[in-house]
Amino acid sequence: MTEEFVRLADLVGVPVEQDADASLDVAVWPVYARAVDRLADLAPLRAALVEETDEAIVGSAVLRIIEQRADEPADDWIALVEPPRQDFHVRRAAEAVRLRELVAGENATTGEAMAWSDWLQRRVIDHVPTQSVIAALAEGGRTQAVRSAAQSRLTDVELVRPA
Repeated sequence: MTEEFVRLADLVGVPVEQDADASLDVAVWPVYARAVDRLADLAPLRAALVEETDEAIVGSAVLRIIEQRADEPADDWIALVEPPRQDFHVRRAAEAVRLRELVAGENATTGEAMAWSDWLQRRVIDHVPTQSVIAALAEGGRTQAVRSAAQSRLTDVELVRPA
């Protein structure tokens, strides 16, 4: 484990031993996840990710930042991901922006909702209270799981009808 990683682990209160097997995701991931969730300043996280050799861990941490930290410029974080994987992260960043817009009250068309990824459809069901969008996903969501979740949401909560 790198010095930056051990420093980050200490900062977020996750005990790690410097000689622990860094190839074990179970030893590493909780540190990165807690850093995204709890740190106001992500500079120590960036320093640790720059030195991280496990590309899957780097990619996962960047996705978590994109999804949870609207205050962070996605492009700066995506640059930490190896180029072959950056396209996925760019798409997820755009979806995260769209989700924030929808949560803030912007409307979406049924056609737009049908084109969303499974990830975005699932999050819209959980976080956007617009009945027309949820109803569209109940009818034509990408997967059976999406359609079932949307149907449950329609019957479980009172949703907002767009004006």
